[in-house]
Amino acid sequence: MTLYLKKFSKLFLIAFFAVSVSAEYKLGKDYRLVDNPLPVKRDGIVEVTESFWYGCTHCYSFEPSINSWEARQADDTILIKMPITWGPIHQLHAALFLYYRGIKTRSRLLILLFL
Repeated sequence: MTLYLKKFSKLFLIAFFAVSVSAEYKLGKDYRLVDNPLPVKRDGIVEVTESFWYGCTHCYSFEPSINSWEARQADDTILIKMPITWGPIHQLHAALFLYYRGIKTRSRLLILLFL
């Protein structure tokens, strides 16, 4: 009986997540349009901006996913990484990011700055 319950629970969870992943997003319910969007810098180019902080564990966990996503994009999509600058420690980390980006350090070395 317990084995049957475990298998049923696993199948239920798989079905639940499969349905939730394939759900269609609705304007006004799941997202909203920005009232004053940033101007387009170049026609035909989609810019995706990632805000991050090197002290954030969530940003660290997300880094491999965003880098993988960036590698799969066509030439009409670019990722812009923007460090946050809310406080003194954030500003220090932002300065480190800008320094390493300025000397064109490979992105795989930049992950060492996290935490």
